Amino acid sequence: MARSGLKYLFISFLSIAILGAFTGTGRAMVSGPCSNCHTMHNSQNGQPMTFDGSATPYPYLTRASCIGCHGQGGTSNIVDGIPQVNHTDSDDLAAGNFAYMLGLKGPGSDDSKGHNVIDFGNLEDTLTYP
Repeated sequence: MARSGLKYLFISFLSIAILGAFTGTGRAMVSGPCSNCHTMHNSQNGQPMTFDGSATPYPYLTRASCIGCHGQGGTSNIVDGIPQVNHTDSDDLAAGNFAYMLGLKGPGSDDSKGHNVIDFGNLEDTLTYP
């Protein structure tokens, strides 16, 4: 019984070691100060910190909508070091690409190709609740 336990322990250790040999170092693509995109109180010297000058802060303490930075709708999947989720580049990133749903990539727009994001102005036609 003890020998069987050692065998499984050895196999587990060996599996972890082999899997560990194939991992790389993850690196964030966004660089620079957090305040380039985020704001704590939406005010600096009494002036709004949103990119559009609105006194109403955006959710998640951002200075614009998420799509404002991450869904610019261009041809590149990375713009100024910012990963994009709406682009026509042939390579999609891990977060996916709303361009398929919007009809910018692939054969036309279709709600089944992704979930709708209010910032794109594409209301959900199929689902009425999550």
